[in-house]
Amino acid sequence: MSNTNSIKKREEWIDLLRALAMFLVILGHVYENDTFYQFINPIKMPLFYFLSGFFIGLNKDFKTFIQGLIYRLIIPWVVFSLFPFYAISYVISGNWEKAFSYTKDFLLGQSHWFITSFIITNILCYVLFHALRKNEVLTLIASLVCFFLGIMLRDVEVLNIWTMDTALTGVLFAMSGKCFFIHKDQIMDGYNKLLTFVLSLIVYGVLVTVSLIFYPGQTMDFHSTSYYNPVICLVMIFTGITCCIYVSSRLKSNKLTGLISVMGQNTLVVYLLNGIIVAQLAKVFRRIGLGTNDFSLLISIVITVLACIICTIVSVVFGKVCPILIGKKKNK
Repeated sequence: MSNTNSIKKREEWIDLLRALAMFLVILGHVYENDTFYQFINPIKMPLFYFLSGFFIGLNKDFKTFIQGLIYRLIIPWVVFSLFPFYAISYVISGNWEKAFSYTKDFLLGQSHWFITSFIITNILCYVLFHALRKNEVLTLIASLVCFFLGIMLRDVEVLNIWTMDTALTGVLFAMSGKCFFIHKDQIMDGYNKLLTFVLSLIVYGVLVTVSLIFYPGQTMDFHSTSYYNPVICLVMIFTGITCCIYVSSRLKSNKLTGLISVMGQNTLVVYLLNGIIVAQLAKVFRRIGLGTNDFSLLISIVITVLACIICTIVSVVFGKVCPILIGKKKNK
């Protein structure tokens, strides 16, 4: 019985981490502030890839692996990006040029870039893992090479297709997450120590301060493959992830964490829908005089929380009616 509770707790802190990553992603789109970006950018997307790496099916045969990508990522991407709705509406209105442009941007990953980038990252992780005969150390070394290769090739225009330069850098975080997940029972003791958290927090804070002083106007950005100092950025990323793991794993399970974890179980749909929901909420807040062009941090947090709640409700409803649309299997 105690083992069952342990598993349940372990799954909840993972969902809480995913919820945190998603919250920071949305907040980063709502609250536009360069100093704020300096603090959250080393965490939000790398943490998202790190956590997503937990569930990459590296030991599956290639056919099953690809089927899993279609099931988990591609179907929800097509449905909740509202691609069919927009494409058909443009055709019906006779705007063929707009329909073609929209379809091209969608298929080439210009819109919802994260999905195409993560699909490529998944495939690269799988290929590397099997090409290196499932050797975790060699795969991590190859992932580090991919990271620097992605930075070097970020200005190569052809790699903008499916954001392959970003996908290359993402391999390091996804594979790090996979290796962490495989050995988490052995390494969580170290992550759960207060000293580990304090030291990681100090290092993170010092490096953010160093970045603000010595790299003014430059911000680490996962999407644009921008790492003004790769070594500093990597240390910030992994110390930031360590802090987040400590906090989420130490939270006591209660009704609030249970509700937040529901969001963590539905981050893909939240990601796909949040742009539309945030835009509508922003209009409402501006109409009632709570913002003009830019929102304060407090109002941005409120909008982000509301968007998360609305998107999660939509995802849960679809999960009950037709789970395949959100990349999940039907509960037996």
